[in-house]
Amino acid sequence: MGSDTSRLARARNQHRVQPHRDLILAAFQNVHDATCEEIAFRLGWKGYRGVVRVRKRVTELIADELIEDTGARRKNDEGESVRVLRVAGQSKQQELF
Repeated sequence: MGSDTSRLARARNQHRVQPHRDLILAAFQNVHDATCEEIAFRLGWKGYRGVVRVRKRVTELIADELIEDTGARRKNDEGESVRVLRVAGQSKQQELF
């Protein structure tokens, strides 16, 4: 039930969130890998709210198979271990060149 609700909310708000998704995906395309915190910083989205904004869109981008977890972890400013992400298939593309 919750997933249906989430999908409906996402469809209803697509026009508002799509620009954020595009910015976040472009930021990932400009780096080899990054955390949500690093992407928020690159985009100038400050504080906890900026990181949450990125995390919400990253969840969608992962579901759409545009972003993937590298399996690596980094410490954030609070000393917590956080996921390192990249554009999906990026490592495979780099191995070809």
